[in-house]
Amino acid sequence: MNWFFYAVSAMILQGILVFTIKPLSSIFNPLLLLFMQYFGGLISVIIYVKIKKFKLKINKKELLLALLSGFLVSTGLSFYYLAIKLAPISIVSPLQSIGIMMMQAFLGFFALKEKISKKGLIGIVCSILCIIFLTI
Repeated sequence: MNWFFYAVSAMILQGILVFTIKPLSSIFNPLLLLFMQYFGGLISVIIYVKIKKFKLKINKKELLLALLSGFLVSTGLSFYYLAIKLAPISIVSPLQSIGIMMMQAFLGFFALKEKISKKGLIGIVCSILCIIFLTI
């Protein structure tokens, strides 16, 4: 399968997920909801690993990086879920999208020394403007 299939699948599934967070956050504490989603995800990953018969080996450095990334993801999502509970999803979600896009572009450029083409820069600016206009 190619990257486009995965990207579109992620977009659709995560879009549905973000939508469901808003009504569910009035029933559940958003952090409990996030915990339940992680627990469900852990179960599905364990099943996938068992079916594919992966051999999981991890060294100390990889474990520390994995724990750091898990901390960043879960903390960021915790704040996101709390924001969705308190504000309209139509404002919170685009704002988060701008933040993610800007951080990835910034870190890619400065930390990974990736080059940004003129088309890429124009695309980033247009994306930001579109998101801003959608939330006004």
